[in-house]
Amino acid sequence: METENTNITNLNTNINDENILAAKLNGDFSELDLKRANLIINTFTKKVEEVAPVRFGSSRDEKNSALKIRELYNKTLGVPAKMEPFTVHPLAGRFGIPILGVIYAIALLFYILGVLINKPVHNVFLVFAMLISINMFLMFVVQSYMNKNTFNFLFPKQTSYNVMTTVEAEKGAEFTLVLGGHYDSDMDRADAFMFMRDKNLPLWLSKTIKTMALLSVPTLLAFALIAMLLPKSNMAIKAFLFLFPVIFSGISIFYLTTYFSYSRKNSKRGRAGLTASGMALAVVDYLRQHGEKVPDNCQIILASFGCKECGAKGSEQFILEHWNRDSMLINPNVINFESVKPKGTKVIFGEKQQRLAYDRNLSNVVFNSFKDDMLNPTYENNKIMFTDAAPFAYRKIPATTIRLNAEHTGEDLQFDEAFMSAANAVVKTLEFLNNERARIIEKEKNAASI
Repeated sequence: METENTNITNLNTNINDENILAAKLNGDFSELDLKRANLIINTFTKKVEEVAPVRFGSSRDEKNSALKIRELYNKTLGVPAKMEPFTVHPLAGRFGIPILGVIYAIALLFYILGVLINKPVHNVFLVFAMLISINMFLMFVVQSYMNKNTFNFLFPKQTSYNVMTTVEAEKGAEFTLVLGGHYDSDMDRADAFMFMRDKNLPLWLSKTIKTMALLSVPTLLAFALIAMLLPKSNMAIKAFLFLFPVIFSGISIFYLTTYFSYSRKNSKRGRAGLTASGMALAVVDYLRQHGEKVPDNCQIILASFGCKECGAKGSEQFILEHWNRDSMLINPNVINFESVKPKGTKVIFGEKQQRLAYDRNLSNVVFNSFKDDMLNPTYENNKIMFTDAAPFAYRKIPATTIRLNAEHTGEDLQFDEAFMSAANAVVKTLEFLNNERARIIEKEKNAASI
């Protein structure tokens, strides 16, 4: 640890050496810039993984990792960093799907009693079945699909942490650029069928069962209503009312209750996100070393968000804590570093499942910067889960998400290309935002003079 910190300190000392800065590589980047960036990213990733190889949201490992990140922020940037705790309900989301399966099983039990009992009280059981299944369906849609924390009385509270630091504007801040990433490690989530897919089971089977799970709820509601209206003396009718929804709902309940989460030590997914958070740190460090690239009316916020597993809860809590409540988010704009891995450079322009679009202007600036660097970037609509930029986009805060490409050199990743492309994109974004701010001020002046 001391050796790594000493190396970073030495780089701080040598950064102003004009002879070194004169040896330019790839445009505006010196050999020292690249060496420093690689050291920061590798040190950040290594030291946090030493604390906790797997960092699940709201876990003790996540807290210890947040402490280490704050320490690395302080030592690398030389400005104070802080941890901000926030409360989450880890089971109010995808982790709670087995609980929804149990609730659905209770609804099915009431339905079975309502069908089999010939006394007038059977309608009471059918009403209970309808109400419970409606509640379960709403919980599934609101908590797992829409990513909203409701029905919290069912789930325990846990504490997670965001880590952040601010590079103040030289003059009064007129706009803010947030460079964010997440440091927790996603868990792999799967139902039994998806888990078996790793054993060459076709993906369509899992999708079919998932669709059946959703369709079975309105089916059970419809059959409960039919059971309340039809006479039950006919055994054929009773058998039909019993067998079809029981089989249909039974398969769905099996799907929900076997939807589990499992971890893989040092998973590639967790490391890719952590490396992206380290990349954000390297870019902020570069901006501090080259202050002329930052407009004097802009403040930079570096943030590592926690508890992404609950659906970008860290970035959402960051907004709730600061937006329109203090001076941290003045005219905010967000570049989210989603991952760094050997998969190509991509700009994420939205969330497909939520039909959510990110800021097109910001995305275009980043995309064109990558294109100018001959990186062959692509646009992509995020298909599976939220990125940390989603809560900003919901509130119409300009935001975009990027995935950076790292190159393999033997066992290690080499970050020259990823760092240069990220730093270039951020610098061009700052230029764009500064020009936009000047245009707005000029427009306001013209309007006032009329």
